[in-house]
Amino acid sequence: MNNQLDKPAALHLPDLSLDPVEEALSCLTHLSKERRKKAALQLLNQLPLADRTEIAQETGIFSVNQKTKDLIMRVIVIAFVFIMAGSFLALVLFDGMGIKTDTNLLFTLINATAGFLAGLLVPNPGSSKANLQ
Repeated sequence: MNNQLDKPAALHLPDLSLDPVEEALSCLTHLSKERRKKAALQLLNQLPLADRTEIAQETGIFSVNQKTKDLIMRVIVIAFVFIMAGSFLALVLFDGMGIKTDTNLLFTLINATAGFLAGLLVPNPGSSKANLQ
């Protein structure tokens, strides 16, 4: 009897190795949470910006749509309008009632909110509204 293995038969065994991506992922699951985060950041930093943006959109990181952005902007603007109107009313009421107060603080608050609102409401240089001349 021949106890030697048939060499051609050994070469035809099915390849049991994993896909390189699956193998890397299986190794990552054994790491701590912090090391997985670090590895993910290192992998993302190797990709171009367009690919990183695409990955972020696919994972739902950039899931804010235009309607949500408009709502957030509207809330911010309304809040600052209330601050400005409240400061102005306080200034008028304090003066009308003859209450002695430091008006510099109220003028500063009115000017700061007016400047903030002007900065928000002016179109950006690259927007289509700024190019309408």
